[in-house]
Amino acid sequence: RNGTGVRTCRAAASDRPFKELANGDEEVIQHRAQLILPLRSKESKQGDNRFIITVVTVLPDAYDPWQKTGRWIYEEKLGEGGLASVYRAHDMTGGLGQVAVKVSKFKDLPQASNQNRHVYALHREASWSLKRLHNVADQRFCAEGSALFARYLEDHTGFGPHAGEDFDEERQRFEASTFDWSKFCFSPPLAQEPYVVIELVDGRLLQAVIEGTPPLDATEKRRIVQKCTESLVYMSRFNAI
Repeated sequence: RNGTGVRTCRAAASDRPFKELANGDEEVIQHRAQLILPLRSKESKQGDNRFIITVVTVLPDAYDPWQKTGRWIYEEKLGEGGLASVYRAHDMTGGLGQVAVKVSKFKDLPQASNQNRHVYALHREASWSLKRLHNVADQRFCAEGSALFARYLEDHTGFGPHAGEDFDEERQRFEASTFDWSKFCFSPPLAQEPYVVIELVDGRLLQAVIEGTPPLDATEKRRIVQKCTESLVYMSRFNAI
């Protein structure tokens, strides 16, 4: 051990101590995590001569406090899947405040690529909210039903010029078995760093609640099942299931 340590973004925000690392230890470093490293110097070795490094991942339209450019201050990673990572972020210019930003893992793609289908999947996900579940202009909209779902606020996938007005026609086009992603050239091109902006919902994952302690009582379990059922009923209005 030489004083090297690491702490998560959340630990850094609350100034909790670093986790000291021994030779051979491995640690996954996430966005805005901090490392503390020994400083090799010929000067006096008295006191703590370690220095702190904050790890910042390159993310789309990140706010630069020195040049006053960009939009989002990315705070911490909230979750990750096979297609995208989700970050807590603060909107510095658009007035949305605290949000969740879902960033695609597929970026800098050519205009014709099989992987563009993954960008479309992210766009479609946002469109279900923007054009259906949370669209007050849709006759099937219900305030109580829409409140059961996190609201998507913005779509930055670059699919806008290719989407058209009719969501169903768009899906029929891009989800047809005959559509060849490897040959279709998107012009204008899709976003080089696709992402969507989502309402930030604080709380715990349902799985964590169910598996956590103390165990849920019968009333709490019944409440969860009821809300899940209401969500499915609302989705069925839009032929989503």
